Amino acid sequence: MRIAFTLLCAFLLFSKTLIAQEFTTYTVVKDDTATSLAKKFNTTVEQIYRFNPETKNGLKLGSVLVIPKNTVKDITKSDILEQERTPQSFKTHKVRRRETLYSLSKKYDVTEDEIKRYNTRLYSEQLKRKDRIRIPVYPDIIISDNQISDEPSLDINETPVVDIISQSDKVTHTVKPKEGKYGISRMYGMTIAELEALNPDMQEPLQPGQVLKVKGLPSQEDSIISDERLAFYEVKPKENFFRLEQRFKISEDSLIALNPALAEGLKAGMIIKVPKDNMLSGLAEGNKINLEDRLVNFERKTIALMLPFNSHKVTNDSLSNVDERIKRDRVMRISLDFYSGAMLAVEDAKRKGLSTTVKVFDTEQSKSKVASIVSSNNFSNVSAVIGPLLNNTVEEASSKLKRWNIPVISPLSSRRANGGSNLVQSRPTTETLEKVMLTYLDSLHESQNIVIIADDKSQAAKNKLKAKFPFASILNPREDNFLYQIDVKQELIDGKDNWFIVATEDVALLSNITSYLNAFTSIHSIQLFALEKNSAYESDEVSNYHLSNLKFTYPSVDKEFDDKDDVQFISDYKSKYGIVPNKYAVRGYDLTYDVLLRLASAEDFYKSLDEDGMTEYVENKFSYKGNFSSGYINNGVYIMQYGENLTLKTIEQ
Repeated sequence: MRIAFTLLCAFLLFSKTLIAQEFTTYTVVKDDTATSLAKKFNTTVEQIYRFNPETKNGLKLGSVLVIPKNTVKDITKSDILEQERTPQSFKTHKVRRRETLYSLSKKYDVTEDEIKRYNTRLYSEQLKRKDRIRIPVYPDIIISDNQISDEPSLDINETPVVDIISQSDKVTHTVKPKEGKYGISRMYGMTIAELEALNPDMQEPLQPGQVLKVKGLPSQEDSIISDERLAFYEVKPKENFFRLEQRFKISEDSLIALNPALAEGLKAGMIIKVPKDNMLSGLAEGNKINLEDRLVNFERKTIALMLPFNSHKVTNDSLSNVDERIKRDRVMRISLDFYSGAMLAVEDAKRKGLSTTVKVFDTEQSKSKVASIVSSNNFSNVSAVIGPLLNNTVEEASSKLKRWNIPVISPLSSRRANGGSNLVQSRPTTETLEKVMLTYLDSLHESQNIVIIADDKSQAAKNKLKAKFPFASILNPREDNFLYQIDVKQELIDGKDNWFIVATEDVALLSNITSYLNAFTSIHSIQLFALEKNSAYESDEVSNYHLSNLKFTYPSVDKEFDDKDDVQFISDYKSKYGIVPNKYAVRGYDLTYDVLLRLASAEDFYKSLDEDGMTEYVENKFSYKGNFSSGYINNGVYIMQYGENLTLKTIEQ
């Protein structure tokens, strides 16, 4: 009886809605969208979807739609504020690095549209550092209860919303099977960052029964995607519909059909559904940019190369001894190789119309020499400094050149230098490599059997792995830093993918592990991972054949090019020097070419670093993140994997 009464009430409510509502029909023409029709007929996208469910998959040319007429939009508090607010004055704001319209709207308690209204160029241009914009200042408005209600009208397909803001700290969610943080965030209208902030000790992957703190009541949004063709995606800062359309090759209408909430606007942090194939291809391309297509500043640039050539060591040597000294001095060899690649980059940039003056300085691996170079030379017209190589000399150069705000680019060091806002770490640090690899493994993990092997000298890596995968098995080497075949065999599980993550620099132990794992590949699914590929993997005692069979996967600063590839730089280098360029020569080319293109494609070098996007060349890629106080660091990391026939390939992240 209770159920029948409820259904009757629902029917009467629905009937009343139909009686009060008038409709018209409309035939879809080219360029129509659900959003444009909603505006044209003074209705909402939700109403169009409600009476034309088939349109959720996109509008079809020539199809006839039922359109509700004279729909009166619910008045909300924001509508009144939008209509009645008149600025009483304006503030002038100078835009700082990394500030966005969204952050400024929050800072000054105005909407993004209000900022654009009084800075009309922002409708077509991006906000830029050092811009001076007008911020409207509004008088306080008090809205009485009888003037407006924030409560939405009840629809037959909607659930009444209860205001629980005051209780938000007490709301929890119990994780159900297959639920992840993306789905739960979407259900409660939260961002991933908000969910993680509320649950700093959140176990990942989420386990059924785990209790999480959340905000608000759950919506009708799905927390689990039942359609295997779809996947969740978190909207990034500065992404708009155009960028999503370009990246995922999907129309705005299709996105709104999959995510009706987008009809109210797209915001950073939203969790949306995207066709999985589109997302994988879009993320594979990432936000890669080609700076050669963005060149706008063709004025001659001056850059400085600071490298430890150690020329003072060969001054008194006879020419016959120079070659021998170069062979003995590894730092000198690296500097010369890097320089050879950098000079070819200058030549290539010239072919693009970019003229460059290069000042070359020998730092002699000395801080005092660096200080002397800066004090005795004019750097006022230098746009960027590449080098020195060593951290202590890089830090010295950064400190001495900071007063001119000249970017100092550390080319090779994997240890984070302690510099100021003008220090640019172009090589990802060891910590960055580990973080990228852990994120990659976490994204792939489902139900694999994970085994961590780490010796006593690799406790830091072991702790990071245990924190990320607390459910993993730990296989400790024996007292002699050795493992037996039975040790490995006991960790294998039939019918599962067995992941072995190894952290050691001990050649004997690594050879021992890879040999035993390879012996079991015929009867078990086994894959080998590491947070870094250290020198132990280059030892003759560690079989590349075994690494290939185990699909050894690791993070890398660079990818190894094939000298048979048709790459212009490689052929030019062979032609000029008669040899194949080594990794230091390639690094010199990639980094210098990237610097020259950045100087020519933005207002200044720092502005180019703030751009969202990744650049990639022969062996290296550059994607910078940073802040005003500690400079910038490159997060461009490759995931490499040994493939069949001892080949090496990059894995899309």
